[in-house]
Amino acid sequence: MPAFAGVAVPLLIGGGIMAWYNWARFGSIVEFGLTYQLANIDYTNFTNVFNTSRFSLNAGLYLAHPLSISARFPFIARIEYVNSNERLAGLIFIAPYIFLLIFPILRWLGDLRSGKFPASMQSPAGTWLSISLLGASLASIAIIFSYYYPAMRFVEDFMPALAIFIAIQLGSQYDSLQNNIISFRLFVSLVLLLAGISTLANVLLAVPDEGVRYAVNFLNDIYKLLGLK
Repeated sequence: MPAFAGVAVPLLIGGGIMAWYNWARFGSIVEFGLTYQLANIDYTNFTNVFNTSRFSLNAGLYLAHPLSISARFPFIARIEYVNSNERLAGLIFIAPYIFLLIFPILRWLGDLRSGKFPASMQSPAGTWLSISLLGASLASIAIIFSYYYPAMRFVEDFMPALAIFIAIQLGSQYDSLQNNIISFRLFVSLVLLLAGISTLANVLLAVPDEGVRYAVNFLNDIYKLLGLK
């Protein structure tokens, strides 16, 4: 109970302050300023902002929207989704790290099938942390995938918590496989491969359009810092 209060009380206080702010500024505790945006949509009349019917479409856009590949640095680029004028890239291409969710899912299913509580959530701290991270990720995904306007920046709302959750669960998987050398090595190799691809893809996507000029200037700055130029 003290642990629950330690988590719940700050959240309640923060939520109360936010509700008061919304009421004081917009006259409603559930108005966060969306209807006051200066955009190409009149949000005072447009009420279909969130709709579960968009879930499948947005899931496809966020997870499997194709990349543009070229022979010139930085080699990959996001492709514009015309309906929202946003450049998107599917997470299965730029963040295959999310595939590693399969390990905790399979482990949990195995534990539940044998009538056991998932081993990685048997300690109070592990339970709270795992449920909090996974719950925050799933809640954000449900909201974003039902939102009428898909944009790559919204991925930042759920990927940090999801990545931390995956890392924690992979730690449990890592410990459980150390007695099986072959499975252990395959597991570590797969984790390193997918993490490396995810890191490299996101670094390349962060490079500006003038990729070659950016790379040259970046290397020149490194040389100057090292006193080589």
